[in-house]
Amino acid sequence: MKELLFLGNGGPFNYEKDNTSAFYLDEKTMYLFDCGEKIASKIIYYQLLDNIENLVIIITHLHSDHVSSLEPLLTYIKLFKQGIKVTIIYPNKVKLKQLLSAYSFNDDVPIISKMINNTVSIYPYKTTHIGEAYSYYFLTKDLKFYYSGDTSVVNKDAVNKLEKGEINYLYHEVALFKSAVHTDLDTLSDMIDLSIRHKVFLMHFSDEKTVLESQKRGFNISPLYKK
Repeated sequence: MKELLFLGNGGPFNYEKDNTSAFYLDEKTMYLFDCGEKIASKIIYYQLLDNIENLVIIITHLHSDHVSSLEPLLTYIKLFKQGIKVTIIYPNKVKLKQLLSAYSFNDDVPIISKMINNTVSIYPYKTTHIGEAYSYYFLTKDLKFYYSGDTSVVNKDAVNKLEKGEINYLYHEVALFKSAVHTDLDTLSDMIDLSIRHKVFLMHFSDEKTVLESQKRGFNISPLYKK
């Protein structure tokens, strides 16, 4: 089974692990979840766009640790990778276009709310964070998962699908302590049975203590890409 790989799995101020962002390769199509501060530079450095014909960028929300290198990535493709067709998935097209326009990027890149075709189904689930934020279901023949983005709630439907085997994995953010904007480890432990925690990959770590405590409780850690 193919897997989702992470260019970073840290929170906004975890500079060792970098901003949380993940990608999935399906032949000549790359699906990218978020594009925070160093993500564009990593994509370029690792030459991940070589042999790519389609890039689908899935944005969870517009905080800087999730979108601040989106414009550099789009500009790089415009200048050096003109053969790549880019599509962005984000339900609020107006806000995203305003953000890109603030960086003087006004090219007509398609921005859609969901993608459903013969190869993949990607659709949003509005969630609770600071401002407008979305989680996503991502379904292909080889890989089916739910990606939480930043959220203070656990989607019971996604947990139920994981229990029934309707999705393979749950990728979820985690914080050590309870707050109104992030999901704490105790809540995840209460809602997700120990028997399936190995199918739950946690991300958006603020520090190493959170990583270690997550592992102690049987959760998996989102895998960082290594070339």
